[in-house]
Amino acid sequence: MSDNYIHLRISDGAGNETVLRVSTTDPFHGVVQRYADETGQAHEDFSFSYEGTRLMSTSTPHELKMDDNDIVLAEGTRV
Repeated sequence: MSDNYIHLRISDGAGNETVLRVSTTDPFHGVVQRYADETGQAHEDFSFSYEGTRLMSTSTPHELKMDDNDIVLAEGTRV
């Protein structure tokens, strides 16, 4: 069985956006780590929210019924 993939648009709220291709069945802890690697931040420096709800690291895009090109907000403690 092959996974389904979607593109998530991760916005930092300041106009910067990172697009990641993710499996709908992979937990968000992997997405957080990939975003940290791409932005040069530590994964502890931010959290993700989707439609106003903070994302748990064990949640998956499938569980949250996310669609291709949905926007996830990265809220960080660093500027």
